[in-house]
Amino acid sequence: MSAQKSRHSAGWYAGALVFWLLCAWLITVGLSSIIPQIFSPVGDPAADAASCAPALRSLRAELLEHVGAHIAKPHVPNAKDAAWFEDWDQRLYRARPSCTESERGAFTELNRLRYGLGALAERFEREELPHLDRLDELLGPEPQHARASTKENP
Repeated sequence: MSAQKSRHSAGWYAGALVFWLLCAWLITVGLSSIIPQIFSPVGDPAADAASCAPALRSLRAELLEHVGAHIAKPHVPNAKDAAWFEDWDQRLYRARPSCTESERGAFTELNRLRYGLGALAERFEREELPHLDRLDELLGPEPQHARASTKENP
């Protein structure tokens, strides 16, 4: 019976050791990722600027241009669109620390605009693109002279 107790005890000790090693690993990984973010944030040099307004204006223009082009020449959403929005989101959030108190509202509005326009583009492709495709099908191919005049007069 003592041999059985010692096997049980060895298993219990092994399990406890694994548990504590896992806890130590989780604490180490957690602290190693949190501490640098608290004490030495890494970001764009532009984030040290006194204002985030120039970055927000630039991001606003890029967002409107991207979504406008997306609707003007619709296509099936792909990984490039998701990657573009992900990159845009990262740049927006890197600009946030340099926002003054009065610019925080602009940051919030631009963030809302991004999600609203992203949803608009998705909804356009889902609901209106079939109508546009049907219209193109009914009209047939565009005549050559119309394409040439469209290119000359945008």
